[in-house]
Amino acid sequence: GDYFGEGCLLSARNVRLGNVHALTYCDCFVLSRDDFISVMSSFVAHQRIALTKSVADTVSKKAAVVHKIETNFKECPKALRTMGGSKICFHTTNESMSRARFHPDSTFRLIWSIVTLMTSVYNAWAVPFRIAFEATFPFQVIDWPLDFCLLIDIYLNCFEFSYVYHGELVADKEHVMRHYIHGRFLLDMITACPYDLLC
Repeated sequence: GDYFGEGCLLSARNVRLGNVHALTYCDCFVLSRDDFISVMSSFVAHQRIALTKSVADTVSKKAAVVHKIETNFKECPKALRTMGGSKICFHTTNESMSRARFHPDSTFRLIWSIVTLMTSVYNAWAVPFRIAFEATFPFQVIDWPLDFCLLIDIYLNCFEFSYVYHGELVADKEHVMRHYIHGRFLLDMITACPYDLLC
């Protein structure tokens, strides 16, 4: 992992605005300046001075590295073209194609879970109703689209829905597919099978 914004811990006047982009799913932990000062107050004076100096040295070294990178970009246009060109983008594109697109806490996962829940509720109501009563309504108009939704759900779970294992996000499609096939795949196939068409 890495850190950013450490300059704000030393002085309230060092507040700067900036954008930080994560290439993969990550957890971001925040340490406010007030909490930092509260922790520092538990140390004796000479320890506080030593810690503050250590943080200041780290900030200074990191600023020097960033300055060198900016200088390289300005003086070496080739380096800038490499960063924005095909080499990095090609690698990122291939990596993104091999990773599941939807995280467990994504909005699409929430909406899709509601859709599959409504489909299950409908099937739980419609099947006993048709067994108990001789209905003339063409239920196939509703059944077939819902069966198609269940087939889409199998595809999404197999390739596009990442999962969390022991606190770590698993988004590699090969691992996602293996995890799903050894899990709910058989049950979902039995559920999604259109038995009315097979009979």
